[in-house]
Amino acid sequence: MECDSSAPLSPDSLRLDGRVAVVTGGGTGIGRGVARTLANFGSRVAVWEKDPDTARAAGDEINGLGLVVDVREPTR
Repeated sequence: MECDSSAPLSPDSLRLDGRVAVVTGGGTGIGRGVARTLANFGSRVAVWEKDPDTARAAGDEINGLGLVVDVREPTR
């Protein structure tokens, strides 16, 4: 993806169709907002969250995938 900093931004220039995004801590707060935004721009989003209910709800909201992951624990 190339970026021409002199070109004006448009919704079409920000499309992420066909891209996959992983958002850690995407179940609440800023992370959930980032997950929503990425999904709105066409990305397929996987939300990684510690809490199972929050992960599921966030994934369902954006038609993505909510997974229980704790990035602080390498064995999980």
